[in-house]
Amino acid sequence: AIGMLDLELAEISPTIQKKMKEDLPPFFSVANPIDLTGSATADQYLYVLEQTINDPQVDSIVYIIIPTPPAIDVKELMKGLQPFATTINKTITFCAIGGAEAIYIREELEKMNFPFYPTPARTVYAVRKLVDYTNYLRFYGQPLPVIREHPKLEEAEK
Repeated sequence: AIGMLDLELAEISPTIQKKMKEDLPPFFSVANPIDLTGSATADQYLYVLEQTINDPQVDSIVYIIIPTPPAIDVKELMKGLQPFATTINKTITFCAIGGAEAIYIREELEKMNFPFYPTPARTVYAVRKLVDYTNYLRFYGQPLPVIREHPKLEEAEK
């Protein structure tokens, strides 16, 4: 879908790739697209998200969650994503593939105001539309919108 929509996969910076290779199991693919396999834990999903957020070569993140028990505890993953709801400074879209776990993930991500799509292709399509909108705003000299606003979490903290 990425190539068909005239998007490009970012090259993960050598520093970030090296760090992930050192910190993750050797059978995980840390080149783009990153593939954590079905054995990834919630901590590993969160670690890779943090690394890609910190990579200056990555503009947008398509985060596909494939909840494969017993490795991943989806409740732990959703709890771990909460701090990113107000701090992430990059475009991110989510997709989860699976049954009841995917429904739970979608519901939790929507509470955090994260965009969720039912298939990887629709997730990538959303990124394409965001790129088009950004280009439109820049062409007309308009300011870009704030990436993360989360009134629900801010209200809950009061």
